[in-house]
Amino acid sequence: MIEFDAVLRSYGKRAALKQVLFTALVYWNALPFGMHTLAPIMYAAPANYRCNASISLDGRNFPYNTTIYADLTPGFSSDKCMKLITSCKENHTEKCSNVSIHEEQCDSGYWFDRMEFTNTIIMEWGLVCDKKIKISIATSLYMAGMWLGSILFGYISDRFGRKPSMIAAVIGGMAASLSLNLAVDFWTFQLLRFFVGVFCYPAFMISFIYAMEINYKQRTFAGLLIHVPFAVGHALNSLIAFFCRDWRHFNIIISLFFLPYVIFHFFIPESPRWYFSNDRNEEGKASALKFISSHELKKDEEKAIWEDATSSNKNGQQTYSAVDLFKGTRMRIITFKVIFIWFSTSFLFYGLSLNVGALNGNIFVNNAMNAGVEILISILIIITLDRYVFEVMYFLSPLSLSLVQMFRKNVARIKYCDFKYQNLGIKFAAF
Repeated sequence: MIEFDAVLRSYGKRAALKQVLFTALVYWNALPFGMHTLAPIMYAAPANYRCNASISLDGRNFPYNTTIYADLTPGFSSDKCMKLITSCKENHTEKCSNVSIHEEQCDSGYWFDRMEFTNTIIMEWGLVCDKKIKISIATSLYMAGMWLGSILFGYISDRFGRKPSMIAAVIGGMAASLSLNLAVDFWTFQLLRFFVGVFCYPAFMISFIYAMEINYKQRTFAGLLIHVPFAVGHALNSLIAFFCRDWRHFNIIISLFFLPYVIFHFFIPESPRWYFSNDRNEEGKASALKFISSHELKKDEEKAIWEDATSSNKNGQQTYSAVDLFKGTRMRIITFKVIFIWFSTSFLFYGLSLNVGALNGNIFVNNAMNAGVEILISILIIITLDRYVFEVMYFLSPLSLSLVQMFRKNVARIKYCDFKYQNLGIKFAAF
């Protein structure tokens, strides 16, 4: 098997420009992934609501023997999920002054404050009170789709190549996300949202794998860089939602962000490393030559490069599987550590990010500020690539989270301490 790292070493700086270009083109897919993953912040934004009333309550006079649906008013109940039933107890046909008032579960729909958003999935399908849990179920289904998609497309990309699987995931993600606008009920929406996760995450994942495979010395840098366009997509949701206050219009716009990659796809080569790992050496050589200009490589030099790349791997190809991650004590410990880190950081990140709508203040600004923290920390980590810095960060991260949480509890009672800044502090520590 030809060792692609040896080829890149021989190319040197001549391949740098194409490596940067191809990495940038595939990393576009992180933008719509960030948008769709954190889209519920906008299209499921919380809004003030109350039970609908068919007749307004004046608090004094009621028609004889009449039951009305009254607005919830201070002095009766603060439960927005209940309605007040009022009825007259007097046996005369004049104005009634003796009124019986009791609460019942709201069954006449809900009134929503549409000052911030004209239509969200909460407003459209009444996802409040006992139906509020459905929002969390939809998010869980999206994550389940991500899990299924990562397994499915992991196999597809290994079997058929990075480029075909990447374009399939992008087109599938765009089709699935656009089909959300056809949902006539929430169950259809949840099902389609599941398929958005099935396609959307693999587009992100395979882009990451492709970038790892075409880079050599800057592989760590390229791997960390993918979080920046993800965070930019997160931030762009605020701008798009500000102008598109209906969730269906918002969804169409973020779905179209998949489209540019369909054009970019024709300008990137297949991963030479994937070709070489599948013993398709001639195709791999042709793909590798696209990383430098043809006039920069002489025939004698080209021959020497392939001979060196082949001789540097005399032991032949060795195949691995997921089972190898659990072989050997040291490898097992590292694997479980990584699993725990991903679980805990993802749990905290999505828990904070998806609930930004619950913070005080403007939801568009709060979301942009949260995304800004992501961008800032991602750049900071890229700058501090030294392994000892990483070890210090892994040690300090849980400690800083604990300190910020303690600080938050102490300052929560202070009048001028805004909760959103406490939330940003926790998110900063989470990274």
